[in-house]
Amino acid sequence: MPGKPIEEVQREYSLTDVIKLASNENPLGASPKVLVALQAALTEINFYPDAQCYYLREALGKRLDFPADYIAIGNGADGLIREVCVAYLDSERGDEVIVSRSSFPSMTSA
Repeated sequence: MPGKPIEEVQREYSLTDVIKLASNENPLGASPKVLVALQAALTEINFYPDAQCYYLREALGKRLDFPADYIAIGNGADGLIREVCVAYLDSERGDEVIVSRSSFPSMTSA
């Protein structure tokens, strides 16, 4: 089941070695480059991050040859899908969304 923690699967099925692929988790761990970047960022952990991710969007735009203003950064697909819905749907106009059961878990309760 997507979203179910490995520890819960281990307890439920009496397993010790579990590799979970259902939630886009990396069983190999974080990239060494990511760990170096995180270590460097720890010196600024006392400040709020740039919620608009300006420098990240600029770097992605350059690398992808795409306008940075067209790039959205979020905390996973669920959050980005919710942001699109908030931006374009209006319940006062009677806008509705139909979501299949096989969709993202957070969208079935929205």
